Amino acid sequence: MGVEQAPGEGFRWGVLRDGSSWLGGYPSGAFGNNVRSATAWFGRSARLRLDDHWSVSVSGTVAMSSTES
Repeated sequence: MGVEQAPGEGFRWGVLRDGSSWLGGYPSGAFGNNVRSATAWFGRSARLRLDDHWSVSVSGTVAMSSTES
């Protein structure tokens, strides 16, 4: 289950709770076999227009994830 929002132009954030995997994967070994995860993120994108023909686009995301086994 997850939620993603874009409260303003160029901003986005979200949370994801996964009760049966870790970010969609199924790790084993040191992580155990029954892994659940929670992830939260914040992102920002921007576009800078240089002239009538050129522009620069940048985007970045910061995320934190934790696991439980």
